[in-house]
Amino acid sequence: MGCSLKLQQHQIISKYPNYIICEHSITKENLNKKIRVINHNNENYKSIPESCDIYINGEKKESLYDYEMIKKGKNRIIIGCKTQLKDINTLFASIFTLTSLDFSHFNTSQVFNMSSLFFDISTITNLDLSNFITDNVTDMSLMFKDCSSLINLNLSNVNTNKVVYIKVCLMDVVDLLI
Repeated sequence: MGCSLKLQQHQIISKYPNYIICEHSITKENLNKKIRVINHNNENYKSIPESCDIYINGEKKESLYDYEMIKKGKNRIIIGCKTQLKDINTLFASIFTLTSLDFSHFNTSQVFNMSSLFFDISTITNLDLSNFITDNVTDMSLMFKDCSSLINLNLSNVNTNKVVYIKVCLMDVVDLLI
């Protein structure tokens, strides 16, 4: 048996200049759903870069959905990045259990690809991307496609001047207020 060290949120975020805080909720309805696994070596999907660490409920893990760590109810996830990321396409795509994402301490100034970033997240109702610096982004295609529950989306500071690919960016987002 391995010994696991639980850290408080402030202990975790103090290690990283760049981090995302999110919550996911495991319910009776979604417990048996196929939950996408995000880790450092996932061949099927975009992986979390090696320069990032994943913490679930204060414990460092190899994957965003470490099945030994999943518990019913809300789970707090922190993705801490030691460097600025440049490609975040599909980072959160098809994670059916996400209920909130906090990007207020995530620097996107070096990112060039945001394609499918939130693709098929049907549980998120609010996204505040007002702090996203998108001056270098060239691809926003499918970024919010199939975010069927998304109602509020704050894009107030998003710059699309360099965006070349924006195909079906908001497809199937029905009740959206921007």
